[in-house]
Amino acid sequence: MLAGSRLLHARATKIVPHVVDTLLLSALALVSIVGFGANAAWLSAKIAGLVSTSCSARSRSSSSAAARSARAVFGVFAFIASVARTHDPAGFLHRVI
Repeated sequence: MLAGSRLLHARATKIVPHVVDTLLLSALALVSIVGFGANAAWLSAKIAGLVSTSCSARSRSSSSAAARSARAVFGVFAFIASVARTHDPAGFLHRVI
């Protein structure tokens, strides 16, 4: 599915992962400077989500693994967005748990 896609060879596809990693490093630096304080739980959840997004995006070896990886990345992104919106470490999983 994705193995023959032109998007894999697009310039943006090669640049965006580096931007995400830079944002992750800046988030870690900001937390180390400012400290967690009262926001420790939901900030930790967001950082864990960023790390898992970065790891799952790099763990593809075949086209079926790439498709699973893409679904996982979108799911984790939705989780990160829900954590940022609600400031609850469970995010949208709060209703499930």
